[in-house]
Amino acid sequence: MNKDLNLLIVDDHPMIVDGYCTIFNNLVEGYNFNIYCAYNSEEAFKIIEQNSKLKNKIDIALLDVSLPAYKEEKIFCGGDLAKVFKEKYPTSKVIMITMHHEGIIIDKIISKVNPEGFINKSDVGFETFSEVFKVILGGEKFISKTIYNSINELNNKKFGFDNIDYEIISLIEKGIKTKDLPNYIPITLSAIEKRKVKIKFQVLNQSGNDNELIERVRKLNLI
Repeated sequence: MNKDLNLLIVDDHPMIVDGYCTIFNNLVEGYNFNIYCAYNSEEAFKIIEQNSKLKNKIDIALLDVSLPAYKEEKIFCGGDLAKVFKEKYPTSKVIMITMHHEGIIIDKIISKVNPEGFINKSDVGFETFSEVFKVILGGEKFISKTIYNSINELNNKKFGFDNIDYEIISLIEKGIKTKDLPNYIPITLSAIEKRKVKIKFQVLNQSGNDNELIERVRKLNLI
């Protein structure tokens, strides 16, 4: 039996919206979609507000990053709209779609919203989009290749980690104790401990335990 889902699609190009509708109605099996379409931030905001007041949950929002602004509500991009959506529907899923590959733009949206999916339009065609959507509906997150590479490039510039720093992080993530790290990395324990202090300060902006470090670097896609 198919599951009913309410879906919001927002893009300022009507042909793209029509294409997504075709995918969901014809290629994604196992679901009956009730689709709301909007072509700018104002239309989308009003759909979200109206359904929220009626206590009608929107299960998924597919949002373009670049959208015409709705200045009255201080919505200047898809990231701002996604934040409004998550405030109304905290358990619903957000998928961001973009042609941008600038790490600083992507990082800002991830920090603000932490979407379940972030896809560069050049990475995923209509034929593969349905499979990506199923992955996200299954409870996993999906970041497309261009988005992933942009995040990594930005983080490398931001933190200035070298190969040894990344090796330390990777080994900690695998559960290797600090005292045993010299068995895997050709530097002294003292040097490793100094690097760990630097890594934690840069990633956490403070000291912290290894679990906090790993949780944060996972969110930053550093490992």
